[in-house]
Amino acid sequence: MLTYDAIRRLLELEKSTEKLVRLPEGFFSEVRAYLQKKTEAEKERWEIESAKELVKSLLMIREGKLLRLARDSVRLGLKPENLLEEEKEFFDEIARAVRKWQEKREGIFQDGGKVMVVLQKDFPDFVGPDLKVYGPFKVGDVANLPAENANILIEKGIAKKI
Repeated sequence: MLTYDAIRRLLELEKSTEKLVRLPEGFFSEVRAYLQKKTEAEKERWEIESAKELVKSLLMIREGKLLRLARDSVRLGLKPENLLEEEKEFFDEIARAVRKWQEKREGIFQDGGKVMVVLQKDFPDFVGPDLKVYGPFKVGDVANLPAENANILIEKGIAKKI
């Protein structure tokens, strides 16, 4: 059962670290049950209002961490830890928006319909749609390829977009 002191300790712990703190499974349900119980005992009104403020602060801190985690997840491929079930959908939506923005932003690195890639595997030379010969490539080579070819190589795991 959640208590006022437990909420306060969770808030202090959340403030003290950059990572998301592991909250009890069913945290939101426990908060609702705690507030309901205290509401029924009307003499503890100060505790209810104070607990609500603590929970709001805790969730605002976690929200900021989720925003940073979504950005880092997309950029670096990091997997988030200690997400509440209710936070997962929010996180996924943010990560999708970050991914979409990064793809749009990467458009400035495309040169005349070309895409910069780094090769993940050796690959023989080929003729692009512009009738130019590209390659052969070794693992780690960086190339500015026609988007049509680059996208195929990326989809097949042969290259990675820079």
